[in-house]
Amino acid sequence: MDVVLLPGVGCDAGQFHHQERALSAGHRVLALDLPGHGDAPPLPGPVTLAAVVDDVAARLEAHRATRRGARPAALVGHSTGGVVALLLALARPDLVTRLALVDANVPVTPAALAAKRARVAAVDGPGWHAELVDAMTRAWGPREPALRDAVVARVAATPEAAVRPLWRAVLDLDPRPALAAVAVPALYVRSSRDVDAEALWRCNPRFTSVDLRSLRAGHWPHLVEPGAVTAALASFLAAPG
Repeated sequence: MDVVLLPGVGCDAGQFHHQERALSAGHRVLALDLPGHGDAPPLPGPVTLAAVVDDVAARLEAHRATRRGARPAALVGHSTGGVVALLLALARPDLVTRLALVDANVPVTPAALAAKRARVAAVDGPGWHAELVDAMTRAWGPREPALRDAVVARVAATPEAAVRPLWRAVLDLDPRPALAAVAVPALYVRSSRDVDAEALWRCNPRFTSVDLRSLRAGHWPHLVEPGAVTAALASFLAAPG
């Protein structure tokens, strides 16, 4: 199976190095940076979720064109990368066969959605960058402080044009219509986000969930508890579709 890994806002595809190495034993794995992140060039126009989805789809298509026997891929997205993967699965169902969201910000209960959208005001204000750094630091969790500092520093250094509008768009998005419309097998890996598994299943029974909160791995479980995340993804990819 082809597997595409998408990192979060301010992050880079190298953060999936544990999963990329492990899953490559049985799958063809491609890790893609979001536009303006890592090695990916910025978008030529406004940074909207739709534009990011179109950019990722175009790069995925270009990559597939170079590979014999390429098929629709399983998308694995962390955080904002999960939101992009979710929207890509709807916009381009021809490219997607499975969908896995790793601690993505896709609340399904009214209270959790309201709390997420209330944060938009901070992103619109002059202190947005300090808010970003604080939010990422708090989201990390209690473990691996040296790794936390390195990851947060990378987020903080990502250009505003790539980060700020994308972060705002994700916070403002009501993901429930998109979640309900997913038509492929789907997995949610919960580590720190307020995404209720039962409510998600009621929204769309195609979703199964893995709850890693007891590991206290924070918002980057693929870095702090790579074995647990890799095992969840491997089991999901191997399950009958």
